Amino acid sequence: MRLFLNETSLVGMSGLDQVTEYFNALMGARLRSPNLSRVLYCSRKTSDVQALHGERLLKTVTQMPRDKRGAILAWLGKSGPFMDDDREETDDDLYHLGTTDVTDLGPGEAARQHQRGLDARLLSFANAEGKVSFSYTPLCVVQGFPDEPVATAQIRNTWDFVEAKKWADAIDPEPDSWSDLLNVCRRRYGNLVIGEHCDYVLGAQTFYPAVSRRVVELLRILDEIAEGAAAQSGLSARGLEMVQTHFAGGKALFTDESGENKIQFKSEMEFADPTEPNRRIQCFWHGKIKTPQFRIHFEWPLPKTATRIKVAYIGPKISKK
Repeated sequence: MRLFLNETSLVGMSGLDQVTEYFNALMGARLRSPNLSRVLYCSRKTSDVQALHGERLLKTVTQMPRDKRGAILAWLGKSGPFMDDDREETDDDLYHLGTTDVTDLGPGEAARQHQRGLDARLLSFANAEGKVSFSYTPLCVVQGFPDEPVATAQIRNTWDFVEAKKWADAIDPEPDSWSDLLNVCRRRYGNLVIGEHCDYVLGAQTFYPAVSRRVVELLRILDEIAEGAAAQSGLSARGLEMVQTHFAGGKALFTDESGENKIQFKSEMEFADPTEPNRRIQCFWHGKIKTPQFRIHFEWPLPKTATRIKVAYIGPKISKK
């Protein structure tokens, strides 16, 4: 689960005291819940939102008492986490909440993630006087223009910091090493076989928390695709539907290598079979991670007799030129 700040709910605050009260409560909740600090994302443009009397939120925050503003400025300007660092890509990249363009704000990213089948939610401030209230759920984010929607996303929303903290605290602790990541994924995703070669490759790499989070999400999708394959003697209807969603289109999460790369990197993309180490398998299909460029290579299409997806490689992009 990822929780995104609904910056549009900050617009129309009645005064500096209200802004200070809101952020004190929010920062207090983050302090009491390390998980909330980890899963609550803002945009690098959050500080530009016109929250009070048309002025940038950053300017408003700098008017707060010195002992109140430091942590807020650090969060919005340095520590994040920021949605921009691991943003989903999509065609028709224009999103509105009501009449407000939220393409580069939390509601836009929540909608993009929701459309990818990921658990994305919003945290709103519900008491902006004289403005739209966000004290309801779900919130409807429109892809495209409000009067010419391409699609809509119904995003689960809360305006209660206690509920937001409960959501975050229900999540498993985040892996803090590659070894921990692989142990978590092997335990959690029973429809995958994650080969030992992944341990070898990742063991030589610097640990990146953002990459770790992305690996968890991509493997979750593969695990769901493979669910029920044994009973169905092939992919289930749900699995086939997810393949259409995540394996096709210009912004697909999983893609095949180009013909040129299949020739140039043929040997590099041949890996030990996770179930039979003395056997080699070709794994051109891969899940993509942008920053830094990592890849998850797996056996695909799923062989007719297979019951699980074999993940043979997790590591830096092989076909860098």
